[in-house]
Amino acid sequence: MLGSVVVFEALETRDDPPEFVFQEGDATIEVPTAPMPDAVPEPMEGSLEPTAPEIAVPVPESVVVPDLITRSAPSPSLAMPITPPRPPSNLSPASQRFGGLGGSGGRGVGGAGGDGQGTGVGFGRFFGFNDTAASVVVVFDISGSMINRGLSPENYNVLETEIIRLIESLPLGSRFGLVAFGDRAESYAASLRTSNRTEKDRAVSWLKSLNPGLAIKNPAGKEDLSLAFWKDYRSGFHAGTRADLGLRAALKLAPDIVYFVSDGDPTFNGHGLLARNPDQLLQVVQEWQEKNREPIPITTISFKSPKRLVFMEALAKQNKGEHRVVE
Repeated sequence: MLGSVVVFEALETRDDPPEFVFQEGDATIEVPTAPMPDAVPEPMEGSLEPTAPEIAVPVPESVVVPDLITRSAPSPSLAMPITPPRPPSNLSPASQRFGGLGGSGGRGVGGAGGDGQGTGVGFGRFFGFNDTAASVVVVFDISGSMINRGLSPENYNVLETEIIRLIESLPLGSRFGLVAFGDRAESYAASLRTSNRTEKDRAVSWLKSLNPGLAIKNPAGKEDLSLAFWKDYRSGFHAGTRADLGLRAALKLAPDIVYFVSDGDPTFNGHGLLARNPDQLLQVVQEWQEKNREPIPITTISFKSPKRLVFMEALAKQNKGEHRVVE
């Protein structure tokens, strides 16, 4: 009977089987209890098997059953702590701001060539810098002044050796790019290249082919390395310091970090000028950076420059990079 309260009450103790009272509302009905038989009769065909009395088993406060949802709090003794993934041990805290390989993933904090989160990888030192990133681009000056001013081709070879060392240190799967600039800018490839043995060899060969010291092997270059010579040699490729073209080419590759190496202030002559003075070039670079989801750090290296390069310092500061002087 739904909604009823049933109370069983023993009337008194006696030899006969006790009687129970069935109480519903205000009515009380005494129901005699039949005596228990000495043995349980065999069940008749078609009848239900007698069931054993239920035994109460203590149940823990919280039991986790697969594929079931419980709202009980898990037992502290059974709770397993969740440990977040640890970054690779070779990464310095400062370097981990760059992302990585895994997807590029995105930059940055993610970076790695792409637009998602990634895990950065460390590469070898470059003029004392030891950053962590999934992708890197080196923009380097090949103007004639790199071996002029009383300097020998060995001067530029220091830079070339440092770039080769960086390339060789890149882990497999990381990505890189190279941009050479003089009176114009040329990239090793139109997009970032994945690091492997073949790609590294090709990049080193391309790098060595642009060494301004090769001009010494030219009959005219043995006698004169004046501006007039540089304007004729290789169609004037080494006759300027068009930092604007080099930086634009590097940022188009969208790496996680850019290393910019030069021995002098930018020159602002020739065709296709993107700026007409250092301050204007800084503004142009900022506009380029604003088009990226995250600004690309630009670290600058003043390479054997005869004077302090204010532009290089300002470029690094504006773009969350560092500046270093190599003498």
